Amino acid sequence: MLQADCSGVYVLKLVGEVRLNACSTIDVAIDTISENPNFRSLIVDLTETIHLDSTTLGMLAKLAVKAKEKSHFLPSIVSTNPDVTRVIESMGFDSVFLITRE
Repeated sequence: MLQADCSGVYVLKLVGEVRLNACSTIDVAIDTISENPNFRSLIVDLTETIHLDSTTLGMLAKLAVKAKEKSHFLPSIVSTNPDVTRVIESMGFDSVFLITRE
């Protein structure tokens, strides 16, 4: 996972097969966002993701809830892989994220 922020705008980029072992890093990102009083928005970049396991999906859902609590706006997911997009949409992420394909 790669992470960047600028003036309260966070970008999390998940690369490759994202499994349970990456969840502690995602959990740290959740804590960082929760503690930042200047949080503005969140973009999750899945353009280089080829697989998300169920634990990772749960962490992304938790991240969406925290981001919405902080900004009152839906965070965004960018997904160009049709398989990944199908998984996140089938899990109902379109109700907690704005999902774009480009």
